[in-house]
Amino acid sequence: MNNDTTVPVNMLNAASTTRRRRHRSVLAAVLLASNFAAVAAIEVEELVGYAYDRSDDRLLYTEQHRFEREQGQLVRHQVDYVAADGALLASKTLDYQTNPYAPEFRLEDQRDQYVEGAAYTKKGYRLFRVRDDKSKDKLLKAGEERVADAGFDQFVRDHLEELLSGEQKEFRMAIAGHLTELRFRATLLDREPLFGVPAARFRIEPASLLRWFADAIDITYATDTGRLLRYVGVTNIRNDEGTSYDARIEFPTNGSPTEAATGAP
Repeated sequence: MNNDTTVPVNMLNAASTTRRRRHRSVLAAVLLASNFAAVAAIEVEELVGYAYDRSDDRLLYTEQHRFEREQGQLVRHQVDYVAADGALLASKTLDYQTNPYAPEFRLEDQRDQYVEGAAYTKKGYRLFRVRDDKSKDKLLKAGEERVADAGFDQFVRDHLEELLSGEQKEFRMAIAGHLTELRFRATLLDREPLFGVPAARFRIEPASLLRWFADAIDITYATDTGRLLRYVGVTNIRNDEGTSYDARIEFPTNGSPTEAATGAP
């Protein structure tokens, strides 16, 4: 009797084990396929910018950018600022998922642990800064249209046709390093080829009398692709004395430092 009942039970147990293994295999395959699809959907672009001192064309540092896009939309951005001798000056991370023009971001200077950035809270857009171990912040109102940090690049790309037509664009810019927000305007200056591609140069300056006291920033974009080619003005990287560099940052189309150094038209 015992043998008669043992055999069916063992057969049932074996069949159940086989089904569980099959289900686990199917589940593993589904999860693997899902993970592969998620990875495949992320598009990565890398870009290097070369920052030169405007007074003597000396290479100050490079900007090593890594962009991550999902379904064509920029979602994350990493930047390493590397000195001419190879030392890491600062790093910055940005997250555009909440707002493409005003991303969450954090810049940290590796030399003195200076930090600046912005983050979203339930009450608004919080700017923050840490200097000499002293932390300060300012909360900007939620719901207002603004640009901040590298989100400005996306703003220009999205309004490039309007700017090329000669339309002046005004916008509110959050400046984390100064814990403030100011109105700026962008204006077309000229259209001249740069690095062998058709390009247009725009001036960014305060949309108030502050422009008489603050230096303007000139940016050049490729008119066919909307890609940033050159930035000229004060940067967010400081020299050893704590003053922001005044630089010409080149983003050559072929990534060549030689092309960047010559500023080839």
